[in-house]
Amino acid sequence: MAKFDVVGLGACGIDYNVKVHNFSDDLNKVICSNLRRSEGGVTANNLVQASRLGLKVAYCGMLGNDSESIMLLESFKKDNIWPITLKRTSTQFCWIIVNKHGEHQVYVFPNASLLLTPAIVDKYFKVAIENSRHFHTEVNVIPLKAAIKGAEIAKRGGSKVFLDIDNDPFRLIREGNIGTLKELKRLIGLADVLKMSQSAAKELVGENLESSIKKLSKNHEFVAITQGGKGCYMASRGKVEFCPGVKTKIVDTTGAGDAFMGGLSYAILKGMKLKDIGMFANACGAFCCRDTGARTSGRLKDIRKIL
Repeated sequence: MAKFDVVGLGACGIDYNVKVHNFSDDLNKVICSNLRRSEGGVTANNLVQASRLGLKVAYCGMLGNDSESIMLLESFKKDNIWPITLKRTSTQFCWIIVNKHGEHQVYVFPNASLLLTPAIVDKYFKVAIENSRHFHTEVNVIPLKAAIKGAEIAKRGGSKVFLDIDNDPFRLIREGNIGTLKELKRLIGLADVLKMSQSAAKELVGENLESSIKKLSKNHEFVAITQGGKGCYMASRGKVEFCPGVKTKIVDTTGAGDAFMGGLSYAILKGMKLKDIGMFANACGAFCCRDTGARTSGRLKDIRKIL
C-alpha cells in the first residue's frame, strides 16, 4: 500500500507580494503598498491544497542554505507535509505584483530550483515517489530532465502522473532554460493527468480548446484546461465537460491554478464524476483568490461550503 496519497517534485520558494492600483507602463512609475512575504512555488502550493483537503502528502525538491528555507520547512510542518529536500545556494523567490482587480504579474528567481538533476531525483526522492498514489510535477521552473526522471519512477511504481503546465512552455524553454522541446514532448507523453492554463493550452494545442482537449484526452486519462474565473474544460476518454467558475470575491488570483491542481488530484483520487471533478477543482481555485498570497487555499469544509 502506498505511503503517500500525493508526492510532488517541483518548485518551492518565497513570494514577495506587492499591491498596486494599476500595473506600470512605459511612462509612469507606480506607488506600491503592503509588501508581504509568504510561501510559494507552483508544486509546493498545490501540495498544500491537497494536504488541507485531508490527503497524506510529501514534497521533494531543492531549497537554499538560508533563513528562507527554515521558513518554508516550518510551513510544511504546519500543513502536515513531509519534506524531503536538499539545500544548495539560495532559495527560489518571486516578486508578485497584484493590481486592484486581483490580477498579478510574477517575476521568478529560480536559484536552487534550477539545480535539480535526474541523479538527485533518483538518489534522494525515488523511494517517496515509488510510494505515492499520485505524483505531481510541473513545466514551470525546474529542469525538464529532473521532472522526466520523477515521472519515469512514478510510472514504474504504478503512480498516476499529474503534470501542471502553468505558462507558455515554449517561452520557458527559450528564456528560462528549463530544457528542450524534445524533453517537453517526453514529459507530456508520460502524464496520465494533464492540467494546463488557457495561455499554455493555446500555445500547445491552438485556439479551439474544446476540440483540442477532446483529442488530448485520447492520450491522457484526464485533461484540464483552466480559464480563470470563467471555469475550466475537463475531458476524459473523448468526453468533454465545461465546468463554470465558482463566483467569489477576488482579492488576489496568485496560486489559484495551483489550488485547482491540488483539488483536481483530490477529486480524481476520490473517484468523482468528470464534471464534479472540474467543479470541485474550480472551487479550490476560487477559494484561494479570497486573500493575498499563493497559499490561501481552503480546507475540505471550506470547499464544500463554497460549492
